[in-house]
Amino acid sequence: MLAILDNDELSHPALECVFTVDEEIGLKGAAHLNTAEMLTGKRLINIDSEKEGVITAGCAGGIRVDSVIPTKRATIRGVPVLVEISGLKSGHSAEAITKGRINANKMLGRYLYALDRKVAYSLSDVSGGDKDNAIPSLAKAHIIIDDDDLANVKKFTRDFTADVRKEYAGTDDEIKITLDTGHSHKVTVMDQDSQERVIAFLNLIPNGVRHMSAISPGLPQTSTNMGIMRTGTEQFVATSLVRSSLVSERTAVVNRIRLLTEFLGGQILLKDDYPAWEFNEESELRSVMQKTYSEMFGEEAKIEVTHGGLECGIFYGKIDGLDIVSFGPDIKDIHTPDEKLSISSAKRMWDYLLKVLEALK
Repeated sequence: MLAILDNDELSHPALECVFTVDEEIGLKGAAHLNTAEMLTGKRLINIDSEKEGVITAGCAGGIRVDSVIPTKRATIRGVPVLVEISGLKSGHSAEAITKGRINANKMLGRYLYALDRKVAYSLSDVSGGDKDNAIPSLAKAHIIIDDDDLANVKKFTRDFTADVRKEYAGTDDEIKITLDTGHSHKVTVMDQDSQERVIAFLNLIPNGVRHMSAISPGLPQTSTNMGIMRTGTEQFVATSLVRSSLVSERTAVVNRIRLLTEFLGGQILLKDDYPAWEFNEESELRSVMQKTYSEMFGEEAKIEVTHGGLECGIFYGKIDGLDIVSFGPDIKDIHTPDEKLSISSAKRMWDYLLKVLEALK
């Protein structure tokens, strides 16, 4: 957009270029934009897709759910052990949610429950994930054990890791579970009741694809990702991002999280609710983009609806009669340390955008 605005020789219609903030943490910039006063256009080209040759024509809506569970603490003496789960592929919680990858927060809950049935320990805290729209790749727990139990914890961890690697061969078979041991001293931990409730929550909180679409094969209709968890001095907080193209089904998943959280003595907080962008059967803008793509590249562009959340849904709800498309160059492994943008694809999509704008003049 900046390059187009900087070039007076390009042929295009009058443009309103919108740059938003806080898109990745709740589409907040778009939500707070006063579109009625600032924008007059009725055609929106969104540059926020990651597959060349795909024109996005709809997206799911979403809502963030904070589960807050109060905890009580006690002071004990023992050997502190840091348990860390790492080596996971992670990925965007929409684009990669169907790939069967491990959620580090959920796997830590499974580990802690299984360990509790083998070795007595006290749980000090758990943490994991940085973004609710990314499948967490790292999770940690501080536990306190007796010195005599260290060998058993190490053996259990080796066996548990081997089992999980077999289960996730081809997706997350490089998972690592490491132990870092300190010296015996006094430390604050959750009391037994709080520990049991947190571990129960981690094991029972719904996560992953909840329903695949029968209308659009291969597309999730509803999913949830427990992307962030933190432990405070008096509470445990976990954040889930629930996505769905249907408000009713999204509400059902939220209610399931609510029931679990309240059963365990906590409450939920809802935030950053954003609407779905519904597919428009008659889109003049999409037709122009399809025709231009075919003329430039000699093949038809694919029309898709994404499970990801786009700002298009917010603009769609604010501007009557808005005609929207989204497109972009090839980007791989989004929201992971391996994220890559294809430079050659970006150049082709730049040329494509200029042709589309010329056709819309």
